[in-house]
This record gives sequence, structure tokens and C-alpha cells, in this order.
Amino acid sequence: MICASVKRFFLIRLLLPVGRPYIRMRELSGGRSFAVTTPRIFNHLLIARRSTKGLILTTIRKDNGNTRNKGFEATHQVIIETAVRLISDKGIEALSMAAISRAAGVNRTTLYYHFANREALVEAVKDWSAQQLTRGFSDDLPRDERTAHITRFVLENNEVAKLFIDDFLAPGDIRARYPRWDDLVSGIGRDARGAGADDFDAEIYSLIMLTAAFIAPRVFIGSVRPDMPVDEVVDRFSKEHLRVLRRDGLMDE
Repeated sequence: MICASVKRFFLIRLLLPVGRPYIRMRELSGGRSFAVTTPRIFNHLLIARRSTKGLILTTIRKDNGNTRNKGFEATHQVIIETAVRLISDKGIEALSMAAISRAAGVNRTTLYYHFANREALVEAVKDWSAQQLTRGFSDDLPRDERTAHITRFVLENNEVAKLFIDDFLAPGDIRARYPRWDDLVSGIGRDARGAGADDFDAEIYSLIMLTAAFIAPRVFIGSVRPDMPVDEVVDRFSKEHLRVLRRDGLMDE
């Protein structure tokens, strides 16, 4: 049944996994629209609007991942980047769907089409942060640039990085927060064995390196040298990180 209080139109987005046998409705835009979720098996959008002839329903099948509209992806990224900027400038408390709608220049219906609620948007920002931080331990960057990338990100996106760090410190599987954990451990272990360190504890070493990379720059610039320019902090951390790797035989002289 369609809610009788709908005055003009509402958007139904079908997003939940197969097997969830219920429909959930929540009010949007001051009662003028509603978002409804129901099993993904239908994979359609249902547009409903009032007319003089009654309620008119139109269904639109969503594209799959290979044919998704480029405009959707662009808008999705704009929303995430706007949220990142808002959190960086004003803190997580300033993040609201209304604030994002204004700052990103998208209407509420479009915003809720991309993110069901504020919590979903925060999770997307955390995922974005994880991708940025993970890149610092990726082979995509030369080794001498990896620590610089992480240090600069942590210092220049303080509030956003804090979201990731809070999750990183919370109980739970580290792979959910840092997807490349297994690759990092195996890679460091391989380098250590290649250097003849057979008793090397790759898990502990990896955790020490991650913790130092994510947390130490914040402590340093917040409590040790708050007057130091970011570029100088990045340079000092990068040099010391490389020195430790060379000392431990994980990097060529």
C-alpha cells in the first residue's frame, strides 16, 4: 500500500539484499517525499506521483555496475568530496544531510538517492579515507613517497583521518578497516626473510608501522612541535621511516 499522506510524489529505491522480506519507509523533505527500501531482487526505481486521474506509478530499471550512468558516479563523488571538505573544515558535528545538500548543490531527493542517511555518508567518507591511507602502503607509489603520502593526508585532513583512526583502534577485524593488511604483512615478512631475519615478526612490525604512520604525525604536530610547517613534518617523518626500513634490512641502502 502507498502511504495515504503522500501529497505529490515520492521516490522508492530498492536496495536491500535478497531475502530481506520487509519494506521500510522513511519520510523525506518535510513529508513531500518518502524513501522506501525493499529487497534488491527487484532492482528497480518506482516513481509515484499524484494526478487528477489518481496515483500514477512508473518503474525504471537500474543499470548494472558496467553501464551505470557516468553522471551518477560524478555526483556520488562530488557528495563524498563535499562531505570530506565539510568535516575537515568544521568537524564531524557539522555534517548533516541538509548541510551537504546546500554545499554540494544537490537537492534532497538526489542526496537520499545516493545515501540513505547521514550514517551511510559517514561510512562512505571512512571508506574514502581508508583508500587514501592504504595507498601509502601500495606498490603504486615509490617507497620514499609512501610515508610522505600518509603523513600529509593525516595532517591536512585531520578530522577526516580521525574517523578512520577511531575505527582502526576499535575492536574488530583489522581487514574491515585496512583491506590490504594481509598483503602488507606478507610483503614485509618476505622482505625480512630475504634479508636473513628468519625470526622476524611481520604482524607486530606491520602494526607498529601502521600505528606510527597514522597516529604519530597527529601527536607530533599537536603536542611536540605545533609550530612546525606541515612540509617540514612530512619530510622528517619520511626520512626517519626510510632510515628504520634500511636499519631493519627491509630497504636497500
